[in-house]
Amino acid sequence: MKLLLWIFLFCICSCGPAVHSFTVNPKTITEKDSVTVSYSVRGTPSLKVDTINGNSEDTTHYRNYILTVKKGAKEKRRSQLVAVLPVESATTIAFVAEVKADSLIAIGEKSISRWGNYFDVKVIINTLPRIILVIHNGITEVVSKDSSFKFDGTPLEGIWEFHSPLSDKEKSDHSAIPTSLRIIATIHYKKKNHD
Repeated sequence: MKLLLWIFLFCICSCGPAVHSFTVNPKTITEKDSVTVSYSVRGTPSLKVDTINGNSEDTTHYRNYILTVKKGAKEKRRSQLVAVLPVESATTIAFVAEVKADSLIAIGEKSISRWGNYFDVKVIINTLPRIILVIHNGITEVVSKDSSFKFDGTPLEGIWEFHSPLSDKEKSDHSAIPTSLRIIATIHYKKKNHD
């Protein structure tokens, strides 16, 4: 009898709506772009898109794709957030740094799932009070507290490497060493129909 009750309860629970998968790609676009929405569900799906505006200083806004699946009186929801940038915008490229000998080194890559391969770099800016050797896409450039156009036309995606010498204070006081290195990059959307 208990077995029949468990089977009955399992059937009731498994008969409700379910979202097996839900993706929206790419995660970063410009206003004129489209996205691809993919999902696998049990039940009747509907999709709603809400626009979320950034703060007053931010030209980025967001589209929140909300998938609702209904079956009977029950429903399940999942959402995916997509950043909508202007054709030209700025992004911070920052990575956790570690000390190696007398240098601070940070190596990483911008999130491919967030940025894809849709953006080129126009200029990079060092906003830190230190010199940073930047290596990216076969180009090496020492960037002090100003900007560099040497990376103009290089893709945002790919490995970025930052090297910065430790100051005398940082060598004697490890608590003064920053935990990350960063630059600001002005980026441009690659698709020609946006020029």
